[in-house]
Amino acid sequence: MFGEYGFAAWWRNHGFDTRHFRWWWERRTRGFDERETWCLTTTMLEFILPRLKTFPDCSVPGSFIFQEDGSEKPIKEAGIEWNKTRRKMERAMELWLEHEGHPPAEFVEEVDEGMDLFFKYFFNLWW
Repeated sequence: MFGEYGFAAWWRNHGFDTRHFRWWWERRTRGFDERETWCLTTTMLEFILPRLKTFPDCSVPGSFIFQEDGSEKPIKEAGIEWNKTRRKMERAMELWLEHEGHPPAEFVEEVDEGMDLFFKYFFNLWW
């Protein structure tokens, strides 16, 4: 009836797999299934990246006005610097996900810098 396509073709290629029922139940009861725990790095980055990209639309500009020595920084300057920092974090996560956790050698330093910034400012990601 479906020829080369559709449910019959899928069934022929995949057959009956009871794991699908178990995964469905896990998603229904826990909100995720066990496949998402295989690599938590990827799972968490896939969760964090879109929210980090939306963060500037929700946050107050100039929220980070203190330098590391405790002195104040002008709000406009702090906002510009924070946007640069946030873009570096986003880029690092994008590269990580794009290359499935194994970025090419030319991107390793960029990924390391962005992830270090993410770890440094992790508890400051609120508005």
